[in-house]
Amino acid sequence: VGLAFQISDDVADLRGLSAPDGDGGRDATKHMAEDLRAGKVTMPLAHAVALLPSHEITDLWHTVRDGEADEAAIAAAATKLEDCGAVAACVEESRSRVDQAWKPLHDLLPCTWASIMMRALGAYAVHRERE
Repeated sequence: VGLAFQISDDVADLRGLSAPDGDGGRDATKHMAEDLRAGKVTMPLAHAVALLPSHEITDLWHTVRDGEADEAAIAAAATKLEDCGAVAACVEESRSRVDQAWKPLHDLLPCTWASIMMRALGAYAVHRERE
């Protein structure tokens, strides 16, 4: 669940995430592509290595690696990661990891509030979405 959460956190970072602010509005909890802006390697970027031609991934890495790319370059990089299927691959990997971890536990654990909440935590780790 922890790894699934980290993968979905990288996706949330790339897309941006908000939460209710208490006054009927929303506050950004993750601004779009903060990790790319900082030059960090994320799971979408790692998945893109297998999905993009080598010259495109090299160009993408050169754009983000020093943490000094402008907003337009970061937005283009985020779009490229979405368009090439890297983000979808991350969502699928996250879901798959939770399902694989839960499968052997499902038959061993009694159906209790705690086991239901543990499974719900896994689902939350995978399905957090931007608003």
